[in-house]
Amino acid sequence: MKKSLLLSLLALSFAYTTNTGCVKPGGGTSLALPDLSSFNVAASSFAVGAAATIEIASSSLGSGTFTVNYSLSGANNLVNQVATLIMNGGNGTFSTPALNGVSTTEGTTITINSIQNSAGGSANPNGNNVQTFSDSTGLMTATITGASGGPTSFRGIQVSALLAGENLQIDGVIFTPMLTAIDLNVHNYMHANSTTAINISDPGTNGGAFYNVSGNGVAIADIAQTGSITITGTSPLLTGTFSYTNQDGSVVSGSFSCPAP
Repeated sequence: MKKSLLLSLLALSFAYTTNTGCVKPGGGTSLALPDLSSFNVAASSFAVGAAATIEIASSSLGSGTFTVNYSLSGANNLVNQVATLIMNGGNGTFSTPALNGVSTTEGTTITINSIQNSAGGSANPNGNNVQTFSDSTGLMTATITGASGGPTSFRGIQVSALLAGENLQIDGVIFTPMLTAIDLNVHNYMHANSTTAINISDPGTNGGAFYNVSGNGVAIADIAQTGSITITGTSPLLTGTFSYTNQDGSVVSGSFSCPAP
């Protein structure tokens, strides 16, 4: 009886030890755990129906192939997803499944739950493991410098394009940190990649732009004086960049991406 009880206790102790994740199955030396003392996650914007590329930066993790466990919330909800992360020189990437579009105010948030190495050791990030990103089919970013209050950066996820004849109008609505509208106009749009000059002092100008910022109950509108709008892609998304100087001397520059009209 005593021998049977002793064997049972030894078996229970062995089972507990081999499932702690701290030693190799069968006992022996401890598993090498991923070093996540340096960790940061970044997420690229995505197009509807396409995967998103997630970037991991870690000077402590080292090069190699890892398994990442992550979850998505917001416009896309996926829990305990698993992907292969390949690290090289402190940087690595992995891909999500194809994602759905977002509303005008809701993005997708990714949370990295854990990283596992090839030996089976797993560790949880202590921070910098959450990032929110947006649908690139309706995205505009802009930075305004030289205006009162210093540089201001904006990011909007409600962008649309309207084509009437040869007049292309791109409208971006940016909600935070304050409601901002940026309108870009290309008067002689030829459905091709090109750069359009903005010059309100020239009656023959091919484009125009303005921004309207509404903050503290006061609307401020300024028309572009000089600058350019560059169309970098037309299919399947209309993409491009812009940079122009307003009449008050402030400079607005950024990029846009939206469904082609």
